[in-house]
Amino acid sequence: MNYTIKELIEKEDRKNPYTDEQLAKLCNMSREEVTLLRQEQGILDSRERRRQILLPEVKEILQANEKISDRKLTAILNDRGYQISRFIARAVRDELEPKAKKEERLQMDPDRDFEQLIGYDGSMKRQISQAQAAVLYPPRGLHTLIHGPSGVGKSQLAEAMYHFAIHVGTIQKDSPLVIFNCADYADNSELLLSQLFGYVKGAFTGADHEKSGLVEKADGGILFLDEVHRLPSEGQEMLFYLIDKGMYRKLGETDNTRTARLLIIAATTEDLDSYLLTTFRRRIPMLIDLPPLSERPLLERLMIIKAFLFQEALRIQQNIILERDALRLLLNYPCPGNIGQLRSDIQVACARSFLKHITYGDEQLIIALDDLPPHVGNLALNTASRESRKLCESDLFVSCTKPREQLAHMGPNIYQFIEEKYEALLNEGCTEHEVYQTLGKELDTEMDNLFNKIKYQQVDRKNLEEVVGNRIIQSVQKSVDIARMSMQDISPNILSPLCLHVSASYERMKCGKRIMNPQLEKIKKEYPLEFATARKMCMQYHEDFMLELPEDEIAFIAMYLKTFTKKKKEESRGKIGIIVLTHGNVGIEMVEVANQLLNASFAVGLRCALDEPSSHALQRTQHAVEQLDEGRGCLILTDMGSLVTFGQIITQRTGIDTRTISRVDTVMVIEAIRRAILEETTLDELEQALNMEKEINFHGNLELEEKETVIVSICLTGKGSAVLIQSKIQKLLQEHNMTIRILTLGVISENGIEFELDHLARSYHILAILGNFQIEYHQIPFLSTNEILNGTAQQELLSIIKNNRQPGKTVNCLQELLDEDIILCHVQDALCKNDILEKLVDLLVKKEYVSQEYLLDVYKREAMGATIMGKAAIPHGFTEHVTKPAIAILTLQDAILWEDDFETNIILMPALQEESIAYTQELFSICSDSTLIQALSACQKPQEIIRLIATYTKPSN
Repeated sequence: MNYTIKELIEKEDRKNPYTDEQLAKLCNMSREEVTLLRQEQGILDSRERRRQILLPEVKEILQANEKISDRKLTAILNDRGYQISRFIARAVRDELEPKAKKEERLQMDPDRDFEQLIGYDGSMKRQISQAQAAVLYPPRGLHTLIHGPSGVGKSQLAEAMYHFAIHVGTIQKDSPLVIFNCADYADNSELLLSQLFGYVKGAFTGADHEKSGLVEKADGGILFLDEVHRLPSEGQEMLFYLIDKGMYRKLGETDNTRTARLLIIAATTEDLDSYLLTTFRRRIPMLIDLPPLSERPLLERLMIIKAFLFQEALRIQQNIILERDALRLLLNYPCPGNIGQLRSDIQVACARSFLKHITYGDEQLIIALDDLPPHVGNLALNTASRESRKLCESDLFVSCTKPREQLAHMGPNIYQFIEEKYEALLNEGCTEHEVYQTLGKELDTEMDNLFNKIKYQQVDRKNLEEVVGNRIIQSVQKSVDIARMSMQDISPNILSPLCLHVSASYERMKCGKRIMNPQLEKIKKEYPLEFATARKMCMQYHEDFMLELPEDEIAFIAMYLKTFTKKKKEESRGKIGIIVLTHGNVGIEMVEVANQLLNASFAVGLRCALDEPSSHALQRTQHAVEQLDEGRGCLILTDMGSLVTFGQIITQRTGIDTRTISRVDTVMVIEAIRRAILEETTLDELEQALNMEKEINFHGNLELEEKETVIVSICLTGKGSAVLIQSKIQKLLQEHNMTIRILTLGVISENGIEFELDHLARSYHILAILGNFQIEYHQIPFLSTNEILNGTAQQELLSIIKNNRQPGKTVNCLQELLDEDIILCHVQDALCKNDILEKLVDLLVKKEYVSQEYLLDVYKREAMGATIMGKAAIPHGFTEHVTKPAIAILTLQDAILWEDDFETNIILMPALQEESIAYTQELFSICSDSTLIQALSACQKPQEIIRLIATYTKPSN
């Protein structure tokens, strides 16, 4: 067996050597056996074997071109036969490259320009992707309009775009960034235009010499126009001429035309639907909408607070402590001025605290509740969300040293605590046994305190790399992946603290320092799964670093697993979170009704716009799940479409239990909240109950004609007053020539009255419920037995029976949205995409299906990314400019290039209102059927298209 392993390694591809796992499969052995046999023979692991030939090759490539990008370096290595990722190539480069050159290269990394913006990989990810696309678009980028309320960071994004443009070569290194706020001169249009475009001598009174404008100064670079909606109409025309033609005139010029090659970034707080911005949106193709602070995750708000406090700490060269209650207020108070106001409020708080610091000689600069501005302190602390309470479990310490220096001391220094206590107890004369007993008791408390400090901390990956190195991060990430095979609910937050811990352990082992864990036996006994999993993780560290970790260290890692593994819901308290996610506002309205009826607050409604990218909606839904989860999971109620997949994705990302139910309605929301209020209800039980009721309602609506209509009479046993009332009603019905079956039920039953009614509802249409005890069941009328017997409710019962109507079927098919006048077949003109968009919108406008503004909506939506289903293009706008729903269709004789490599000869433009959402599933089904799309493309007349779709679509119930 030993010979087989050695023989395989001798014959392996040296550039892509076998891993222990691959060897284990080839030899039909366990990976652990292979690792031990390989080590016994002194054979290096796969990474070290490849490293021996990889290092010289990377060194040779870097000597030829030291400024080569990591992407290009990886490509060259793969061309030479290696099968490695960019991450591995970068790790080898880091090992070879001098520190100074590495830092210089990192500074030239264009991605770093946006990483300075908090939320660049979170809530701002889509906006930054748009900004990068705008800058990279050939030949000189796309003019961009940044929209958002005051203080959201529009100017910071514009500056990041400028630096990114330099790094990627869109503009030269010495190109200017010229910033101009149109609001500064809004009251004097002539002065504003002269500042922007310059003027010639004699252009106006006092113009005694020629002057350059900001457009000329920005030539070759970027012109950032803040509050662009304050430009006067004349200035708008001049700006549009510059955008369209790349030319302009100074004030006072008539014949001479000047050229300027520049990228324009405009910013505005104005409503995008206002008249002033309509023309801007037509001329400026890229729109970036920045969210207000209230819509960003609390974790990002915490990072923003930390960043501002760090700036102040550097400014005054003092460490700052923000007390827990003050931090909670800063995280939760309404901040209409957004990030700008938050910065100002933090500066005011720092100034007040600094005054106390110098007046009373306090050692530390501490920000307490009374240091916050009055408008911040108006929020009751008990209104803080569960997430904010998690984030604010202790005071926030902000150091005036650099982040890298802070990070080096961030990890839980368990070793230092043990060493200090060990020495102290020995000096006090304690025996070794007594030391272990005392240390074991104190270590529990100390580890809890240390873990609580780091459990919710997020660490920047690059800062972590600079402290522990790539090899540690890579190895720990692999070990966590191994751990997840046994323990699926490990939090992603484990990575940073575990990297710091493993790094510290590695250094101690190299220096020959002892590692002891007084809790070893207790951990092995009480946490066997965690300990066994930690042992597997340590085998990875052994393979990567030739490091034999003792059981004491394995026990420490087991405690990390225990701390960073989500508790099972049975151990948790609190309520199940309810999220209603729908297209349009209907979900929000359902939740408002249900919360008000049941006096609840743990359900939320989320709106997903028809044109919203699913990744954006998913991100908002994940944020809501994280906020609502109280340890028992969340139930997501959706209407249809891709929304039903969100729960599974969120559970994979966060470890939070979720269940998803589609086809939500108000009754389902009320029932979900009612059941979730009960603490004993589990997430699985809630899902099962709602699905059962949905099935009953579904069959009750679709198959009502096949069910017998009955009245249910209820008493305690089902044999007393229920039978009496049964006889009384049958006599009453005979008098009025009516026939209806009456069933009896007992309240006292093994499964409960609701279960028994559910069972009946599957076979019968329950018209009314009678009984001595009030029964509320799916809005079915309830009448008191006493009122039936004394005659006061008999007429009401007869009325219910007489007026009983079985719901019919309503037609709701796509055919309703088709109109011959908005369908064009086999167009032969050589049209481009924009021509088609304008032609289809023009058809819709003429027939008064949409207003003229719909075209702007379509352009805006297409700028975000074309909507393509199957072989059809489906351009569309927003719902607010739709007068009545319709679908315009255009087929082409020859296919045209629509987006990137996608060609099409059929374009469907839906104009839908929020209540028209049911049509989207039909539309999706049509576009997904390639045979039907081919048939539609072949139709010669609009009537043929309408007839074909009418045949395909069926009325929905």
